[in-house]
Amino acid sequence: MDRYLRYVKLILNSKVILIIIISSIISNSIVIFQNEKYSSLYKDISDITGRGVVISNIEEKEYKAQYKIKVLDINGERKFKNTCLYLRVDKKSTDELKYGDEVRFFGEFQEPSARRNFGGFDYKEYLKTEKVYGSVNSNDVKVLQHDKVNAIFNFSNKCFLRFEEVINSMLDNEKAELLKGILLGNSSNIDEELKDNFRTSSISHILAVSGMHVAYLVIGLNLLLKSNIGKNKTKIVIIISLIFYMFITGFSPSVVRACVMEILILMAGLIHRKNDTINSLSLSLILILIYNPFLIMNIGLQFSYIGTAGILLFHNNVLKFLKSIRIKNKKWKYKINIKIVKLFDKIKEILAVTISAQLAIFPIMIYHFNVFGVYFFITNLLVSVIIGPIIILGTTTIILAVFYYPIIKIFSIPLELLIQLLIYISKIGELPYSKIYIRTPRIYEIIIYYLAIIILNFCYKIYHSTKINATRKKNKKFNCTIQI
Repeated sequence: MDRYLRYVKLILNSKVILIIIISSIISNSIVIFQNEKYSSLYKDISDITGRGVVISNIEEKEYKAQYKIKVLDINGERKFKNTCLYLRVDKKSTDELKYGDEVRFFGEFQEPSARRNFGGFDYKEYLKTEKVYGSVNSNDVKVLQHDKVNAIFNFSNKCFLRFEEVINSMLDNEKAELLKGILLGNSSNIDEELKDNFRTSSISHILAVSGMHVAYLVIGLNLLLKSNIGKNKTKIVIIISLIFYMFITGFSPSVVRACVMEILILMAGLIHRKNDTINSLSLSLILILIYNPFLIMNIGLQFSYIGTAGILLFHNNVLKFLKSIRIKNKKWKYKINIKIVKLFDKIKEILAVTISAQLAIFPIMIYHFNVFGVYFFITNLLVSVIIGPIIILGTTTIILAVFYYPIIKIFSIPLELLIQLLIYISKIGELPYSKIYIRTPRIYEIIIYYLAIIILNFCYKIYHSTKINATRKKNKKFNCTIQI
């Protein structure tokens, strides 16, 4: 027993406990302060006159045009400076506002609605993840000045609009919106039925720019530059490109996570240091939560980080288990072509990543959506084959089209075929028995689930370990006893 307590003491030593306590105090203080700021805004204003800077492009609603604005002052007071609001204006009464416009507005402030039923959508908490305090309905908006945002943000927004323009010009509406979601993280205009198909097929993660997208972007840049400018210069160019990519995609949590981790890996290579993946993952999460602690409730962030953690924790053991599944019949074993064997090994590697991520995000997916896609093995396997070419081909086409527009005629046809194939794969979610509905799990059930899979993973690792010390030998005997 003392031998096992030694590991607990190593994990929960005084320094670790002190760090946890200090981190908890700081994080809770930030959340309490932010909540007080939100509450004061809700109490102090109703009809308001204010100034602000438009920090988003137009978002078309049924009757209104919506913009996100950063407040400069409200009713002449600057205590709400740098808070964000949604400005909703009648499409007919006001000319379209532009990103970076400084505006004066008068209207009625609306506090966002909170959750009314248990398990329902909490719009107020959702807006906190966007750093938005509420909305103002106004038909009295006057533009004071143009281009009042940082030059870098202004340039990145112009690039974003240009990329969207290129995508719209080379694909029909459905495919164009899907490609915008894949490459730019803008999935707001994708048809709801198509989104639902992606969710039930367990491939909705490709609509949120994440580590997979960044990995393919890095692979593409490596192939393009490495042989021309050298290894270290290529890394520097990739780091700059990833920073620019974060600007383009609006610093969404999953993009920041993937880009920060990749940048740290590249920087470690530049200074000849070994990169620690867990530290990189933790650092990116800390940076995101310092910017906005309410992002911890963002579904995309939860899927991104928990899925990545699942791959780090379970991938090796899952792959080891899949590789142990072999044809034992000698007659069939030696008749199979070596290329087919290699193909199956590759499939096992893809499935190992998929299963590891799904094991980790399963309770979170059920908690938010109450549905589990039965065919996630098939859909993720098929998507893994075509998503790389879509990302690399789509990104290359957009960048080249900015400089030489006719190039889209060459690339648009294969890109359209690949996206159409992706849509067909998503329709697997419409097949009979494609989804299982499960009730919302309680918090303690989620905790028990994670403890169970972590313990099972640990036991499997020890049982199949080639290096056996005294502790592992006892654990192995214990595992054998359990199996008997």
